[in-house]
Amino acid sequence: MRIALRVALALGALLLLAAGALLVLLPRLVESDAVRDRIVREARAATGREVGYEDLSIGLLPPRLVVEAPRIAGAAPDEPPFLEAESVGLRLTLLPLLFGSLVVDQVRVEGATLRLVRSTEGIELPRRPPRPEPTPAPHAPEAEPAAAPEADAALAVAVREARVSNARIVLLDRSVAPPVTWVVEDLDARAQIESLDGAIPFDVSAALASGGAIRANGTATLAGVVEAEARLERVSLDVAAAYAGPDTVLRGRLDGTLRLGLDGDGAARIAADATVDEADFARGDTRLRGQLSVRAELAGPPSALAGSFDADVSQAEFEYGAAVRKATGTRATASGRLVPQPDGNPKIEVDALKIKNLEAQVGVWLGPRPRVVIDAPPFETEGWDQLIRPLADYAPSGRIGLEALGVESEPLAVSGSVSIDDLRATVPDLGPIALRGRLEGRGDAVRFRDLELAVADQPLRIDGELRGLAGTPHLAARIRSRDADSNALLSFVSDAKDALYGPLDLDAQLDVPLADARSPVEALEGRARLEIACPPPVDPNACRLRGVSLLRSTVDRIGALGGLALAAGEARGGSTLQHFYGDTFRSILGTFTVSGGRARTDDLTLVYRGYTVELRGAIGLVDQGLDATGTLTIEEEVDAAVAESAGEAPAPGRTKVIPLARVTGTLQEPRIELSREAVVAFAASYSLGQRRDKTREKIDEYLGEGAGEEVLDALEGIFGGGKR
Repeated sequence: MRIALRVALALGALLLLAAGALLVLLPRLVESDAVRDRIVREARAATGREVGYEDLSIGLLPPRLVVEAPRIAGAAPDEPPFLEAESVGLRLTLLPLLFGSLVVDQVRVEGATLRLVRSTEGIELPRRPPRPEPTPAPHAPEAEPAAAPEADAALAVAVREARVSNARIVLLDRSVAPPVTWVVEDLDARAQIESLDGAIPFDVSAALASGGAIRANGTATLAGVVEAEARLERVSLDVAAAYAGPDTVLRGRLDGTLRLGLDGDGAARIAADATVDEADFARGDTRLRGQLSVRAELAGPPSALAGSFDADVSQAEFEYGAAVRKATGTRATASGRLVPQPDGNPKIEVDALKIKNLEAQVGVWLGPRPRVVIDAPPFETEGWDQLIRPLADYAPSGRIGLEALGVESEPLAVSGSVSIDDLRATVPDLGPIALRGRLEGRGDAVRFRDLELAVADQPLRIDGELRGLAGTPHLAARIRSRDADSNALLSFVSDAKDALYGPLDLDAQLDVPLADARSPVEALEGRARLEIACPPPVDPNACRLRGVSLLRSTVDRIGALGGLALAAGEARGGSTLQHFYGDTFRSILGTFTVSGGRARTDDLTLVYRGYTVELRGAIGLVDQGLDATGTLTIEEEVDAAVAESAGEAPAPGRTKVIPLARVTGTLQEPRIELSREAVVAFAASYSLGQRRDKTREKIDEYLGEGAGEEVLDALEGIFGGGKR
């Protein structure tokens, strides 16, 4: 027993002497130039960069190693250091060394700055330079393979705790343009390691130089299995604008929670619940400002994530050019799923899209040819003029439903249908319209059949299609009406207010190129046939061309040019022309070819009491300007009234035709032009009538009995009259 005690005391004395020697000798050893050179040389060989430090110290109680101001140079001499720190220290546990194990009780990094550069190929890290392949000497005998040195006994190494305090990470991301610099400050991290084979708990906190803070905790394994939760506090989105694309504005403050799970084989689980305040996103014609929130639970490999999501932008203002403006407070929410597709492109299934009073289901297929399909039961459009800016002046009301309405791009194509139920609007400077029916998508065209359009409360039925959506769009339609109010329609489409009255029957086939630089009226082409008629028992005053009497205009012109006095004849108490000078007509009938803003006709016929006007020429669609020729045919009753006004004795009238050299002016104020020959002939027919008996007797004296009657009949025929 005494021998054992003495041996123990001797060993203790030796250990104390050895410890004292280490305390005295090791610091001197590590401070030597040889040791420093060896450390720097090995570090340079391992990293390919220049490595240095200010001081290296070792302590034994407790065992520790501290490197002061370590530094790893940047990739180029003029670049800042890749890594620099105030100190890096290792604290060891002494007892395991006696059993051949190295246990690092703590690794601590103080005041470090790590500078990283990311390119399109990834993050650039220091690495050992490749070793050159040895070149064998020529004709040298093949060397025997060298025997592998015997391996030293393995030294078990373990780290119980790692700490990073007051660190800074600078990441220069050159994979985007312009490059983005991320700066993480005040980084504190801690990992407690019980076993390298198990889960390692960790927690991290940091601030972003751009604004905001991040706190995270969780566990991770060396095999890549991660379970973590991060809390984001007022994180600024300004620095991320470059990732959204060129000419993009991105601002806002992000708060929320992010849970991440990695299984080590590439699959991930992501759960996010985040809110962005003071959001401001703008790109091109799109702008979003205000508050938005997103919740999502996704799982799968990063290239094929699947899961559910909810989004709410009700408290944000959204604008799309001059077309859409959603005010803050207008409901706008979406919930649905992200579903991977066999072609690798995701599909977004929105089970509930709610905008204002619209509730819809939407499918969005992403990929080379994006496609959107929307289903929505009929919803009331009243108030949507506040959301859709082009509707602001139209005050729409009525209901619209969307049935599998699909839109594809590149090239543009549509499918599905839109149901329209008593959709009403007021067209500025024109008047009210109403629409009922169905529109159907057919590829690059939209078709409509038996569409009911009411213009100024006048019913029109329309069949046709809007085609060429992917190229040069134009509208082709057949428009029909029966007993429509012609004054209401004409007043709606033109400046001719209260000019034409009567029940209109219309059948028109029209084509409008919508991409034409001209106005729609100038670009309009097609054919139309119209009829306005008031046959008995219809009120004869229902058909009127207000203030227009073509007979009076013609007779006044004849009187002025031909010297024929055509008085009203009231003093003689007989039939007068005043009875025929009214602006009512019996019918208007004509076929028109429409082109270049004008309607051309060869058969426009206006039937009045006692006379008929037939015109050939053109009418302006907007200004109702006239440019035509034609004839005015007076019937027996009018002819008798003209003869009586010219001073002839009452006698049965005859049909006479007056050529109209030109009709100009407007529909409201036509101007009649007559040729000199027509005026002379018409006046002469009545002049002959006044002296017929005496003239016949003179001709009989010279040419024989009966010759006078034959000559006068021939003259009257030449001058446009018939036998009286």
